[in-house]
Amino acid sequence: MVESDAVITDRTNYKLQKSDFSKAFKMMPTDGPGQISNIVRGSAYIWAMLNDQRINMGN
Repeated sequence: MVESDAVITDRTNYKLQKSDFSKAFKMMPTDGPGQISNIVRGSAYIWAMLNDQRINMGN
């Protein structure tokens, strides 16, 4: 679910902030969420969403 400037997953109780997506996006491509885990909260979720072909158009 999208709420204001955040994504809320159905499996966590915290928000994935738009600013964290921006930080991670600037580092793409990466080999996995471990490479962004020190700079964003919910790195596995953010990495998976940014690497989903429906989001990145196959890039």
